[in-house]
Amino acid sequence: MKTRQKPCFSLSELSHRRNAVCVFFTELNFVTNHSSTFLIMGNERKKHIPNLLRKHRKIVGYRQSEVAEILDLKSTNRISRWEKGMAAPGLLNLLKLSIIYSTLCDQLYQDLMSELRKEIIEKKENVLGKRKKKR
Repeated sequence: MKTRQKPCFSLSELSHRRNAVCVFFTELNFVTNHSSTFLIMGNERKKHIPNLLRKHRKIVGYRQSEVAEILDLKSTNRISRWEKGMAAPGLLNLLKLSIIYSTLCDQLYQDLMSELRKEIIEKKENVLGKRKKKR
């Protein structure tokens, strides 16, 4: 079993990458194992990026082909990969999806946002704790 680890990107680098998501306020690490990609947050491995894209698309009554057409995509492959959590839409496409589905970006990635929120709050508390110790 051969694994390849891609470098971890800062938030500013993520915002320029094609598969970045505007609500990921942490560094993400992807490990590829044959054809599976795992998202590593903290010490947890996930086989996919949890999202509610399909649910929101169904609520507004669009087909994948219609969303792809609105986003000027040539096929539905990217929509399918995003909905399955195999990839994440870029910043502009995420913002467009939130407009199409009449929702906020963080609602499309609700589970991921709650995990990230917990992780960031914990890190913020650690930073504040270190600041108080210095006084």
